[in-house]
Amino acid sequence: MAELKPGLVGEATLVVEEKHTARHLGSGGVNVLATPIMIALMEEAGRNAVEPLLEPGHLTVGASLDVKHLAPTPMGMKVTARASVVASESGSVTPGPANARMACSVTCASRRISCLRCWMAGSASIAG
Repeated sequence: MAELKPGLVGEATLVVEEKHTARHLGSGGVNVLATPIMIALMEEAGRNAVEPLLEPGHLTVGASLDVKHLAPTPMGMKVTARASVVASESGSVTPGPANARMACSVTCASRRISCLRCWMAGSASIAG
């Protein structure tokens, strides 16, 4: 059983394309990174931080988000989400109540465009 502890880090990166924009998703009228895509990138970074610790047949389950989208990011720009475990309610990633508090920051050209705090509630079985 792997240990879930503060300091675990994961990253996820994308280059903003038309399919990532608010206009394409219908969440806004401009060709900038859509907030739902930014959140998905943050979730991917969080998953990358803890996924190596999960038992086979398990995945992470997000429980809540507190997100601020601070600046627009136009198409063609590279965006990187970096998530880290900042606290853990239990020492292992197992089915049930193993909770980790994650913090995530999204940057573009060394400028922070978003910040996030969320709880990731343990793991869930993907079997039958």
